[in-house]
Amino acid sequence: MSKKRPIAFNIGTSSILSVFILLALATFAALSLASANADYRLSSALKSRNTAYYEASNQAELKLADIDAVLAGCYAQSDSPESYFSLAAGQLGISDNHTLEWREDISEGQTLLIQLTILYPAADMPYYYRTDSWRIEQTDTETEDNTLNLLDMEAENP
Repeated sequence: MSKKRPIAFNIGTSSILSVFILLALATFAALSLASANADYRLSSALKSRNTAYYEASNQAELKLADIDAVLAGCYAQSDSPESYFSLAAGQLGISDNHTLEWREDISEGQTLLIQLTILYPAADMPYYYRTDSWRIEQTDTETEDNTLNLLDMEAENP
């Protein structure tokens, strides 16, 4: 009679399986480290952009508070809309269509554009201005380089 032997793994098979598992874990660790590094760089860039935007926005708000104070003084000194707008034009340099525009630098390639329309305050609308625009504008024009330098045929030492 023949005895059946149980199936058993050899020592070599378990070693190979252990090495394979360790390689898989090392690969996943390297991939997660690369992903975490990319996320960190992205969040750092986003933080600096947001900080620059809010600093420019803060400067614009401070200027807006000064404009509000000047317009309140012009309104207190004037007795008609014509005198109000002429005083405001003299102090703020507004245009003929009662608009005021300025830019605050955000970064090297972006500015914050603010456009206001100066209003004459009334009982039902006690505002000195209306904000027409508060937006980011690109100031530089980037040119895309779509060329692929695969082989330089004119090179002296290929």
